[in-house]
This record gives sequence, C-alpha cells and structure tokens, in this order.
Amino acid sequence: MRIVGDIPHDHFKITIFEMNHRLSVKFENGEDEQTYKFREGQLENVEALKSIINKEYLSSVTQIFEQMTKTKMVSLKSSNSEPFDFPEII
Repeated sequence: MRIVGDIPHDHFKITIFEMNHRLSVKFENGEDEQTYKFREGQLENVEALKSIINKEYLSSVTQIFEQMTKTKMVSLKSSNSEPFDFPEII
C-alpha cells in the first residue's frame, strides 16, 4: 500500500492510498479514523476519487465521527462503573 495523494481539510487528515490498482481514502480526526475502499474499476484515478469527496460526503464522515465519539463515551462510562484493579508491582 502506498500513499498517492491527500486532500487538504481544516478538521481531518485525508490520505489517499493505492494497492493492487485499488484506491482507498482514510479520514483521521486525531483519535479516530475511517477508511473507505473502492474496488478496481469503481474509480479510474486519484482525481476521480478526489471529485467524490464533496460537502455531502464530508458531512456523512463528520456524522460518523460524532457517532463514534458517542459510542466510545458510552462504553467508557459503563466500564467505569466497575472498579479497575491494577496489578501489584513489586
């Protein structure tokens, strides 16, 4: 897998990868990431991939990141209800 491009964005790091003639795009917001993979033939090149990353696509990515954060917070709250015992280190 190799990096073949990126898309500048104010809130996300967006990286485009190519492997075996297939493209994928990864969105990172610091703590979480989302990767979308495209089969061979779905997109012809990096420019075609960049062209589909529009406001609607980014809005969906943002909503998914928000849901990921909520899910993580709920999981952390429920796991904090039980005390965690650290192993004794001598």
